[in-house]
Amino acid sequence: MAAPAREAVIEVRGLVNRFGSQVVHDGVDLDVHRGEVLAVIGGSGAGKSVLLRSIIGLQQPAAGRIRVFGCDLSSASEAQRAEVEQRWGVMFQDGALFSSLTVLENVMVPMVEHQPLPRDLMEEIARLKIALVGLPADAGPKMPSQLSGGMRKRAGIARALALDPQILFLDEPTSGLDPLGAAGFDELIATLKRSLDLTVVLITHDLDSIYACCDRVAVLADRRIIATDTPARIRDHTHPWIRDCFGGPRGRSAQQAAALSAAVAPSGG
Repeated sequence: MAAPAREAVIEVRGLVNRFGSQVVHDGVDLDVHRGEVLAVIGGSGAGKSVLLRSIIGLQQPAAGRIRVFGCDLSSASEAQRAEVEQRWGVMFQDGALFSSLTVLENVMVPMVEHQPLPRDLMEEIARLKIALVGLPADAGPKMPSQLSGGMRKRAGIARALALDPQILFLDEPTSGLDPLGAAGFDELIATLKRSLDLTVVLITHDLDSIYACCDRVAVLADRRIIATDTPARIRDHTHPWIRDCFGGPRGRSAQQAAALSAAVAPSGG
């Protein structure tokens, strides 16, 4: 018996993006299933971040359709779109925090904009989100410039979680981090997904992250999604870019590290 189809919370069909004469996407189709961590990978200039910006409405596509929670965002009213936007959170590269606000104030920004509450309640919620992403309590009063790169990224996730979203978008979350910091971030993503029942869309080039915390991988190449599968199966794809990426030294190293981690992990039960 065939397995039941999983619910798609994001549906992209026939997406076209172009900048002048440069075509970045030419018929992108993608489904993101509820409760999964999906990595979107591709070479430099493949349009990974452009795809993310298209889904969240920061990039107007030339053609195609995007549905989130069944809502066609291209034809949605302002009120409908605002309702959907409150059900996702976004962490941009390096956290993209407001430099003139403290970490606590940064985390409060979505609440102030969408769900204004008494300030003491918003501060309490913000402190909970800061703790949730593994930052110390004394990070709240600090300015972003006083934090390390990894701490700024965690603060960015805390802000993305401010409205208790169902979908979390992460743009290159481990970029620029040392191996230990990147591994800690992978663990955080997996923990948040499990504990908050999140759907996570991860824009990345980090093969270690793909093996550590991703359920599926979507590969952007030739201006389309050329393959979507589990990390274990995607590496056997015959497309030259996938073969070079997953079969090269970094891909083999990431695969070996994942196998070792699985071998030494305590068994459940």
